[in-house]
Amino acid sequence: MPVTYTIGELSEKSKLSVRNIRAYQSRGLVSPPTMRGRVGYYDGRHLAQLRMVTQLQGQGFNLAAIKKVSESTYGADVIWADLTPEAQVVLADRPESVEMFCANGVLRRGPNGTLQGLVAHRPLFWDLVGEGLPVEEIINLLEEVTRTSNGVAANYAAHIRVAVSQVADTSEDPDSPPNLDALITATVRLLTSFFGTSVGYHTVADEPRG
Repeated sequence: MPVTYTIGELSEKSKLSVRNIRAYQSRGLVSPPTMRGRVGYYDGRHLAQLRMVTQLQGQGFNLAAIKKVSESTYGADVIWADLTPEAQVVLADRPESVEMFCANGVLRRGPNGTLQGLVAHRPLFWDLVGEGLPVEEIINLLEEVTRTSNGVAANYAAHIRVAVSQVADTSEDPDSPPNLDALITATVRLLTSFFGTSVGYHTVADEPRG
């Protein structure tokens, strides 16, 4: 069972006031708690969300910008942030995995040497932790996906570059050239969504039937 906190305990753990936590929650930056009767309980996902908000505010981002980057997985508005201490500890014993993740662009080393990941991945990661999947098992799954998809991802990237180049070459309005960065971003998001849908379909379809 994941560790849970009342809002008072979460306030103490995150070093943020209850008022600020509620304000972030009202803006959609912190997920609603799990209600048990009249008491709301929070977990590691909520703590990670609060740490993310604090970290990005320290870098000069306002709350509207933080919400935007927290929902983006690719494009000009992506933001990197230090992984949570829990994830740093697990990955410290997996140097080969860290090297593989960095080589595939899903992790990087920050200026102070700590590992960083995309802000948008953090709530997805902690959603799984909140549902009871251990951090180690999530990283095992991500290792396997990264290892087996490396060549596929590179192949898709080559096709995207070709498609975008064709758009640029056939543009008939030199005064209004296509926004190639936006086109790449939209294409990657579509392919990612398609792939996720396919994986979800096979995961459900392959479940044993009672």
